[in-house]
Order: sequence, then structure tokens, then C-alpha cells
Amino acid sequence: MDIAIQGGLVLLLLLNIFFLVMSFKSWRWFHVMVCFMVFCAAVPLMVYSALVVKTRDAWMKTYQEFSAAVEQQDLVENQLMYGDLTAVSQTAPNIVDVKQELGRWLIDRGRVWRDAQFQNRNGLNVTLRLPVAAPAPAPAPDPVAEAPDPAADPAADPAADPAADPAADPAADPAPAPAPAAPPRAQIDPGTVVYGFLERPYKDSDFKTPFAFLGEFKVESVDAGDVTISYIGVPDQAQSDWMNNPDGNTWVLYEMMPVDGHEIFQGEDMLADSIEEYLPTEDELLGNLPITLFDVGTTDEQHREMVAEIRRNLIINYRYDRKPLAEIQKEFPNFDPAPDRIWVDVTFVQKHEMEVDAGAGVDDYKRNPYELGLAISSQLRQGNKTVFEVNDLARFPLDAALDMERDGIVKTGTRYYYRELHDYSFAFKENKRRREQLMQSIKDTTRETQSVLHALAKIRGTNPDIEGGQLAVRRSERDKRAADLDLLRVERDRIASYVNLLQAKYTAARLELKKLYHTNSILAAELARIQNALVEESRRRVEEAVPAAPASTPDEI
Repeated sequence: MDIAIQGGLVLLLLLNIFFLVMSFKSWRWFHVMVCFMVFCAAVPLMVYSALVVKTRDAWMKTYQEFSAAVEQQDLVENQLMYGDLTAVSQTAPNIVDVKQELGRWLIDRGRVWRDAQFQNRNGLNVTLRLPVAAPAPAPAPDPVAEAPDPAADPAADPAADPAADPAADPAADPAPAPAPAAPPRAQIDPGTVVYGFLERPYKDSDFKTPFAFLGEFKVESVDAGDVTISYIGVPDQAQSDWMNNPDGNTWVLYEMMPVDGHEIFQGEDMLADSIEEYLPTEDELLGNLPITLFDVGTTDEQHREMVAEIRRNLIINYRYDRKPLAEIQKEFPNFDPAPDRIWVDVTFVQKHEMEVDAGAGVDDYKRNPYELGLAISSQLRQGNKTVFEVNDLARFPLDAALDMERDGIVKTGTRYYYRELHDYSFAFKENKRRREQLMQSIKDTTRETQSVLHALAKIRGTNPDIEGGQLAVRRSERDKRAADLDLLRVERDRIASYVNLLQAKYTAARLELKKLYHTNSILAAELARIQNALVEESRRRVEEAVPAAPASTPDEI
């Protein structure tokens, strides 16, 4: 093929040169040169034109292939979303049908009995009257349809058959009267466990909403429209007051505690744009919140700012649930949710399989699938690992998405805010437990306060305006002890004076004794001298009186 193209180009070149040579006789030289240059420029132009046509054909082929693939994917997506729209009955599962089925599963989890009128209460038993629908009346007999045709059935003509006429036979039994219809009965069975609430109209409308949780009950008996239920456990004081005095409000019984979900407040009956109508105002919040919620020393303006922030967070939680985080922060720049409240769109860049079913034991401590990102409900579990192909789209919690992105498995995209779902069954029981603890703490504090007041009354006397009782006794003792202290101080001063006097006498006596001792010492020395002199004198006289006698000692003398 290349040799043929090259041969064709050489032939065209030779023909061009031939015609130029033949035209040289009548053309000027620059005409020939221009014609030759145009011929030379046409050759690369043809080459580039061929390349462009070839590239266009390749891209058109690729475009057609991608267009066909997109149309096929759109068809697959529509079939996955809506099923086969040409089929009368859908056989293959689709997202819309599955979501509706899931919604029916959630709705059918439990029945609801509204507008139950309070009748009486006996201990833990409460009798309610449920509205029941009257049975449909029996259809009126059609005399034309029931009348026999004498021509068609001669035996049905009383004139033809006297025995067929009851009047002709007085002994004939009349037709039995129809049995009376059973009274209407409430569609609830004994032994059913229900959750009771008080309900009231919402903002003077006919739509009633629950406003007070009364507790968990068990249906004991059903008598026509009257239902007797018994409280499971022991009601607290607030629940007992509500049950004794519903103040004209009706009861509503739930077979299952209402569940929370991301789509509940975003339907046609609960538009997110009008969520403010379903929330209490700032004044209502400020009036219902306990003063202990605020820090000591804060002002009313600071309290209002705190309440405004609480209400703003409530609005964000419900209006912007599952909305892009950038959209929320555009309106609320300071909005910074916790990482576990953020979900991210991811695109898989490599094939990956993972476990999406919650493991055993999750229900014991986590009953909210959105908290884990795992399927806990049996209707959602797949039973094995899920395989994600390349370019598959999914939405994961932020931490899981970032972990997979660090591993090179996915590329993250738009981030969304998901509000925290509430387990009302657990929340009401937990609130009841905390309320009971608080009430017990209040009782203990009240008892201790009474003890302190009683002790204070004993100290001050029975009448706080009169100073009496132990306080007066202690004051009298204090005065007496003060008087004794004054006497003791006087005696102490006297004793001190007496001690000083004795000290002076003691000093004088010591001086006198010192003098006496000195005198006695002198006298003792003098006495010893005299005694020695007497001894010497006696010895001399003895020696003089008896010269021949042996000498004697002074002791012998």
C-alpha cells in the first residue's frame, strides 16, 4: 500500500513537471514557479488532511462506543432505580421498590392507637377507651332480585302451590331472626406491650403530636373499646401525675417505640425548610431550661445567646441533614461538626472487597447502623463481603474514607453532614432512670435539709424570731464562764503579787541564812581552835602530873 502511494506521488510529480515544461512557452517564469510551489504545498496538505480524517474517524468511533456505553449505563441505572418501565409487573428488584419495601418494613414494625380517652386508674392499671370503627351495615335486601318469578317457577307461585304460602299453613315456622351483630372491638390483643404517650394538638391545629412519655405498659384485657393496661415497673412522680390528670389530652399507644431516621423529617409532610415551626422559640427554650444549666455569673443576654445557639444547632441538624458540608458552612461559617458526623462520597480506583454487615454482638452496644456504617438490620445484610469495582461510587464515614484513601483504594469527593440519630427506646428509659436518680437525690437533699433545719430549730428554739433554746443556754454558759474568767484573772493577779512577795521574802531569808552560815563557819573554826587548845593544855598538864606514865592519846583522855 505504501509503495502504491509513493508511486502515485512520483507520477503526479512527473505529470506536474511535464505540464509546467509544456506551459513554459506561453507562461511567464514566475507563473511556473508559483504553480510548482502550490503543487509542493499541496502534498503535505494532503498528508495532514489524511491524518485529520483518520483521527476524526478514530475519535468518532470512540465517541460512538462511549455513547453506546453511556446509553447502556443509563438504561442499567434506570432499571436499577425504577425497574423495567415497559413491564406491567416488576419482577427484578429496583431501588424504588426496595426503598418502599424497606419503608413498609419500618412502618409495619408496630401499630399505633391514637385518641385513646382516659377512663380511670387503679394503682398501676389504667383503663383507656380506644376509638373503634362501627361494623359496616348489612346491605338492604333487593325485593326485585329476591322476588320469585311465577312464570319461571310455578312452585314459587303461592296460588299454584298453597303449601308455599305461609298464610295457608298456620303451623309453618316463621323465618329465624338474624343474629345481633357483635359489638365493635379494639384491634389490640391482651399481652401486647405498648409505649404510652400523651398527645395534644400542635399549635391549635387538628394534627396531634406526643409531648409526654408515660411509660411502658402491658395490655391486660380488652372489652369492646375499653382497654386495661398495666404499668411495667414503677412510674415516677411526673408520669404518675400525668396519668392521674391528663388535663383533657388523649393517649397514644405505640406497639414499637418510634424510630429515628434521616428521611423522616425530609418528606412532603415535614419539609426541612419549615423546620422552625416544629421547634420551640427562644423564649420557650429560655423559660423551660433550668437555671443550673448556665454558668454562675452569666447574664441574661449570655443566656439568650446560648439558647439561640442551641436552637441554631437544632435547625442545622434537621434542615441540613445529609446536605453538603460546604453548603452549610457557607451559611454558617463557624459550623464545625465532629468527624463522626461527616460522610464522604468516594470513587474506587481499584477493586476492593469489604465486610458491610455488622458482626455479632453489635446490637448489645450499638443499635444505630449510621454510627458504624454497617448493616445491622437483617433486611439490609448481604450475608457475605461486598465487592466494589473500579469507578464504583459509594458513601462512607469520614474516618473510613480517609483510611481507604491513604491506602490508595479510593478518591474522596464531596463531604456531607449527617445528624446524630436517636434511639428513642433507649433515650426514654435512660431519661427515666436519670430522672429517678435526680428525684432520689432531691429527696435525700430535702431530708438532709430538714435535718439541718431541725437541728437549727433546736439550737435557736422553736420560734426563729425568739432567741431561746440551746442558744440561750450556751450564751448563759458563755456569760458565766466569762465572769469566772474575770475572777480567775483577778485571782491570778493576786497570786502573782503574792508570789512576788514570797520571792522577796525568800531572797531576804536566803541573805539572812547566808550571813548565819558565814557566822556559823567562823564560830565553828573558833570552836575547833579552842578545842585544840584545850586538848593541848590537858596533855601538857597530864605530862606534868605523871611524868613516868606512858603517854596517852587524846581519845583516852
